[in-house]
Amino acid sequence: MLVSVLRSPAAYERFASTLPVPRISILLLGERPSPTTAALVLQLLTISVKSSSSFSRKFELVSGWNILKAVIPHAWDYSVQRAAFDLLLGHLEGDARGSPAVACSHILPAIFLALKLALGTIGIRVVSGISSGR
Repeated sequence: MLVSVLRSPAAYERFASTLPVPRISILLLGERPSPTTAALVLQLLTISVKSSSSFSRKFELVSGWNILKAVIPHAWDYSVQRAAFDLLLGHLEGDARGSPAVACSHILPAIFLALKLALGTIGIRVVSGISSGR
């Protein structure tokens, strides 16, 4: 519900002027978020990046991008993937999709680590299957 309300520029502006959005985002994310929570926090970050040119730097100052890099890969699923790439390309849900342009490159390390984690998991399954004779 919070993310839905904050899609309104006026509501986001009031929220951001009252609370430190970078810290709130980290608190909402937590240590081991569910995929739904992770996707919603990424949507909040997309709104924030689109609303403020200085948000990425503020989020960096509270180690937000490093925290995302550590936490997001463990919650990865289709909804998180979509939200991460929307953040990368600066798309809000319902935006018209034009030619892609990178809007927030800070999310790339989290995307790459999710890929590495997934490939490692697949590799372990393949090796386990080979060693057990399957």
